Amino acid sequence: VWFLAYYVYLPQGRYEEAEPLVTEAIESARRLPRANGDIPTMLSALAQARFGRRDLGGAQAAIEEAIGLTEALPANANPSTERAYR
Repeated sequence: VWFLAYYVYLPQGRYEEAEPLVTEAIESARRLPRANGDIPTMLSALAQARFGRRDLGGAQAAIEEAIGLTEALPANANPSTERAYR
């Protein structure tokens, strides 16, 4: 579901529609232990939606959490992160 927000709603500037989808996806992913590598990407999408709505504080909070989670992940936790460390 969050892919719809990321690849359709955000590029179209439909931030108010994207935010609840991404928020729901993040909440679901937090309950799944193997989804941890996806959460930073989802938080980045949430930051984009909030920034687009001019919620700068909310955007900053989401991106800071994404950075913190990314720094805490092992390099092989996410395929895109793994490529970055090769």
